[in-house]
Amino acid sequence: MKNGRLSVVAAPLYLAFYDEVDPDLRNRIYPMVEAVIQKIAQHAEVHTVPIITKFEDVDVLKNAAAKEDVDAVITIHMSYSPSQLVCDALKEINKPLLVIDTTYDAGFKEIYDDYLLRNHGIHGVMDMCSVLQSMEVQYRVCAGGLNSETFEAKLKKELDLILACARFKNQKIGKTGEKFHLMGDFDVPYPFLKEKFGMEVVEISEKEILDCYAYIDDADVQKEFENEKEKYAFNGDEASLKENIKQYLALKKFFADNGITAYTMNFADFDDSPSPFYAVCRLMAEGFGYAGEGDVLTASLGKALNTLGTASFSEIFCPDWDRDLLILSHMGETDRRFAKKGYPIRLREKAAMGKERISYYYEYESEPRDITLVTWAKTPDGVKLLTTKLEITDHPVMDIFGAPHFVVKTPTSLADYLERHSVCGGGHHLYMIAGDFIEEVKAFAQILGVTSQVM
Repeated sequence: MKNGRLSVVAAPLYLAFYDEVDPDLRNRIYPMVEAVIQKIAQHAEVHTVPIITKFEDVDVLKNAAAKEDVDAVITIHMSYSPSQLVCDALKEINKPLLVIDTTYDAGFKEIYDDYLLRNHGIHGVMDMCSVLQSMEVQYRVCAGGLNSETFEAKLKKELDLILACARFKNQKIGKTGEKFHLMGDFDVPYPFLKEKFGMEVVEISEKEILDCYAYIDDADVQKEFENEKEKYAFNGDEASLKENIKQYLALKKFFADNGITAYTMNFADFDDSPSPFYAVCRLMAEGFGYAGEGDVLTASLGKALNTLGTASFSEIFCPDWDRDLLILSHMGETDRRFAKKGYPIRLREKAAMGKERISYYYEYESEPRDITLVTWAKTPDGVKLLTTKLEITDHPVMDIFGAPHFVVKTPTSLADYLERHSVCGGGHHLYMIAGDFIEEVKAFAQILGVTSQVM
């Protein structure tokens, strides 16, 4: 990525023989390449390479793709181009690959003399993809008429998926405290995360967070305090809310200073400050990744899935077997972006189990909608992604529950769903995306190089 923006190499492919048949043909087709690049450039930084017709040109592509900030390669078939010219190089490059399958003209209703030569790149796509699949090279295909709205929408979606994968990889994930003792469904070795995804886990002590308080201006705390009181119902202790606001600003500063994009913590490991439920609520609403109990694995999903939609952490809690309902909840972490429109959100006090210091979370009724659940499952050689669609129901806040919560309905009977979830090996921590993103999650996993499964 370059300045947080997707960075790609666009590689036009062409048959050398056509330069002998008609040396000017490439110039007449190239406006199609320029049009595709313009569409890509709306969503990404584009590095271009000369038209590829021979192995010397392929070497230029490999050098361009090797640059550190390049996230993906995009091929554009100007005409037929033989697969064995580029397939070995694409495997060697080993970066996400998007194959553009389009043509100079939208159709052959008004055919002309060199129409065939300008509009037959699609069988070059077929040749190349067949060989790439035999070589176990992962790729995505975006096909359609060059100027159709459908093609442009699909292209944006594919670029968003590549961006999500780029944001997922090479993250620095902050962690405060120890992993919850003997909790194993998210317990994967950090060296595996580093080798597979380039992730680094940064241990952040409570003292380091407290040390950041010195850099937080009281005027900024007061401004945030006034904004919170104006927006949300609040009748708690002003000093404790200001302390939580300062903790949020300190964590946010620490993350910015250290390039951290996701966070996990153990509520039990905060002794001299509140367990940072309020801070996490704010950070999740800003798109930071998060998971509880020292769950680095689930926290890693936040930045990526927020590229696709509105995504937040939660956990599967209590069942209602008679009505096929589940409560999704966590101790004091929630994302107010899921609140029902127009609902008066309340800042509610919360102390972690066994703790006296007060934090806060946002209490609200949730907007009824479909959500896509995403969770990891451990496998003998790593991890896989599981996904399914649930429905947030229109359910009143259960005040006695004393923690943020959603009530969701399962797509089948609750018993069948829970059986399926555990047969697939799904963990109890999850991310949820507002809307139906099943296909996007499957594509995200494919680009990432992990197995996916619909529960």
